[in-house]
Amino acid sequence: MQFFINNGIYYGSNTVYRCNGDEGSVMYLEQTGSVPRWRCNGIIVNQETGEKCCNGRQVAVRNASFFSNRSLPAYDALSILYFWSLKVRRMTISTMVGCSPKAVRETLKDWYQVLQEDLQQNDCKIGGYDVDGNPIVVEIDESKFGKRKYHRGHRVEGVWVVGGVEKTPERKCFLVVVNNRNTETMDTIIRNYVADGSIVHTDCWRAYENMVNLGMNLVHRTVNHSVTFRDGDVHTNTIEGTWNGIKINVTPALRTKKMVPWLLIEFIWRRKHHNDIFGGIIDCLKNVSFDRAQRNPAWLTELAAE
Repeated sequence: MQFFINNGIYYGSNTVYRCNGDEGSVMYLEQTGSVPRWRCNGIIVNQETGEKCCNGRQVAVRNASFFSNRSLPAYDALSILYFWSLKVRRMTISTMVGCSPKAVRETLKDWYQVLQEDLQQNDCKIGGYDVDGNPIVVEIDESKFGKRKYHRGHRVEGVWVVGGVEKTPERKCFLVVVNNRNTETMDTIIRNYVADGSIVHTDCWRAYENMVNLGMNLVHRTVNHSVTFRDGDVHTNTIEGTWNGIKINVTPALRTKKMVPWLLIEFIWRRKHHNDIFGGIIDCLKNVSFDRAQRNPAWLTELAAE
């Protein structure tokens, strides 16, 4: 319990926590019992009527946190997140934590909501100019997430994803699930996720051809993959490597239209916090608000304008 308080996940004793909102009495942290609680002393707020602030209202210390109103013990839920940070498979997490697969599934479903809230649109806006004023190269490509329905050589069932990655040490990226790959879709993606002034490398797919007409001062360079995978310094090897990095950690069973957007959010979040994944988890638990009653769609990795 002290770990959660010390790391700011729960409100600590140095926090001003008020009963019934900002206007209520200051509550104190009662450490007696197995679970610390915030307690109001029920002071009189109206001397004439004798009206009290409350009747000694109590609030669990984990109130307003990711662990609030969760049947799973907080330590077990945190353990799930820890093993998730290590990319342990869900069934293995269930065994290691000693909880049901459903508990793991529901905890991670809520966790993906937190990841999305932690990310901002700017985290997925790539390209533009570097600190020296040089245009940043952005590689854009499409890939299908799915599995062959019958056997090798047959049509692949799944979802299409358009992605872009900077050719910078940070490898900042965007990833978007799309229903089609036409010019209108590509134009919308480029407007939303590519900064003005970028140098964009793609293959020769015709849907990319209109980007130079978007008024974004983009330089568009192509490589014909039917001839070669590299034309001088023009290639899409970086984004191709990104696809491999995503798919190696996503089992075919999870490559569905429902799950892929959330797995893309996970990939972007991990790249943002790659220096300290568990530290990123603690920061999210401390700073990102969460309401289980308001689960949102994966707006960050699904294209709304289609």
